[in-house]
Amino acid sequence: MAKLTEAKKREIEKASTEQEKVKKAAWVMIETPMDLIRCILQRHEESVIEVMREQHQEIERLREGLKLITCEPINAEYMAQNILDGKPAHYDTMIKVGDDAVRTGEREEEDQAPYCHECGSEDLAYLAQYANGREYMCRVCGKEQML
Repeated sequence: MAKLTEAKKREIEKASTEQEKVKKAAWVMIETPMDLIRCILQRHEESVIEVMREQHQEIERLREGLKLITCEPINAEYMAQNILDGKPAHYDTMIKVGDDAVRTGEREEEDQAPYCHECGSEDLAYLAQYANGREYMCRVCGKEQML
């Protein structure tokens, strides 16, 4: 317990009757623990406010991360998991940050050599160019296809 200060001792001694002295002494006995309780409550309140601030910052971080997800639904799940894990949204994905594909949600086909969808051979003969693609014929299986 905290010791009585001089001011509190004088206040108790100034009381005119014994009953007033007892009341003032009781008040001092109650006031000291109440000050401790107030201090503890203030520290607890500061801790709660700090936790709430951290949670608010985490919610804002997640919202900002979700704004970055502009892609096909198949990648959205991976990107959302990256954000929840605290990683950049495009971490460990095939999408390059800054591409138009990221902003529009569309992806250009990668530059790959054409191959036969029937047998998998890359030995194709170019036949013609059309508005919707190129026509090839596989030299292995003979199938004609648009790529």
